[in-house]
Amino acid sequence: MEADVLNALNTQTAYIPGGRDRDGHPLIVIPVPFYDNLPWMKGFLEKTVNYILSSLSSETIANGFAVILDAQKCSWRSTRQYIRHVQSLLGPNLDSFLVIRPDAFWEKNRVENCARQHRQGE
Repeated sequence: MEADVLNALNTQTAYIPGGRDRDGHPLIVIPVPFYDNLPWMKGFLEKTVNYILSSLSSETIANGFAVILDAQKCSWRSTRQYIRHVQSLLGPNLDSFLVIRPDAFWEKNRVENCARQHRQGE
């Protein structure tokens, strides 16, 4: 059992960076991998979250968590699956949920550097 938890922690499917949000809730960061493998990573994520919950005091757990889902490198379909799975894992312990995902506008359109200097007429 301990080897399974150690393997799950080494995959870094979820971790506590040590910070808190503005309301004082501890942060949990969950990076979503760029490849679509939720069924394979689901067990690791469950074991890691259960280990995090068991290592904290009941008072901290009762106050809730702020979860940051880092989905910058994956598809929106994978992100939705991770959101549902994390919400089912943390349930009432979830206070706020932030998803970091680039806007589709920036993926489709090329934008020139806004700080370009105009040197005509100098």
